[in-house]
Amino acid sequence: MIQEVKFKMYLTGFYPQGKFQSLTHMRKVGQKKPFICGRLSCFPGESPQDGGSPVKTYPEKTYFCPMSTTFPYQQLYNFSKNIFLKIGCHEADAETATKSLLSADLRGVDSHGVARLSGYIRLWETDRVNAKPAIKIIHETPSTAVVDGDRGLGLVVAPFAMQVAIDKAKAVGTGWVSVKNSNHFGIAGHHAMMALEHDMIGIAMTNASALVAPTFSKERMLGTNPIAVAIPAGKEPAFVADFATTTAANGKLEILQRKMKLCHWAGHFQKQESLLQIPMK
Repeated sequence: MIQEVKFKMYLTGFYPQGKFQSLTHMRKVGQKKPFICGRLSCFPGESPQDGGSPVKTYPEKTYFCPMSTTFPYQQLYNFSKNIFLKIGCHEADAETATKSLLSADLRGVDSHGVARLSGYIRLWETDRVNAKPAIKIIHETPSTAVVDGDRGLGLVVAPFAMQVAIDKAKAVGTGWVSVKNSNHFGIAGHHAMMALEHDMIGIAMTNASALVAPTFSKERMLGTNPIAVAIPAGKEPAFVADFATTTAANGKLEILQRKMKLCHWAGHFQKQESLLQIPMK
């Protein structure tokens, strides 16, 4: 088992107000005690201690805190699980969500691991996520089903749906399940790979928010719509493909944001926008 996860963060922090503002423990600039940093926001800048000035659109005590630390897997697991429990998830759902989340970090997909935890909390804060969903099958045949996720965490709903598909495949040779009323489900590869334990081919895919402009267009109309396929290969390592159906996954741009780097290949998107502005959206 992999025991440690390299966790890199480049975040903007400010003092928390009310509910969770962010769920990443960081060290306050100039002090030793850790605190909960502010919402993820990635405008390039420096900390006030280094001579920089806070971003004008944020509270006065906003500053930038680059962080690159290696954490034991169990520490991240306990931290993430406790957060899910804190927002009201059942014990089993908290464990499922945590395993789904950390599977991304273990596979080196930094964009969809613990770094995304604060995003799920923001969805919960705005009542887009139901921490105690009544996930159920609302229609099915021997080989197909439709699952209502009841606005639950996609990290929980997707494994439920995949297990239904696996059970049907065991019974009749194939299983196909669609999901509605769900949310962001982490890396698609994690769910597709559930089938490998049963010597089955797994496929997971989803739509996404309209973030992508079609060819020769300036208006965003398409999602990054990832697809993952996992195929067992006997004694050899399984074949696993997990990718966005766009030039880049949105999460990759978020990584650039955290590292305060430009996305040069996206510079042609809108001539009136600078390269600096594009990855910030």
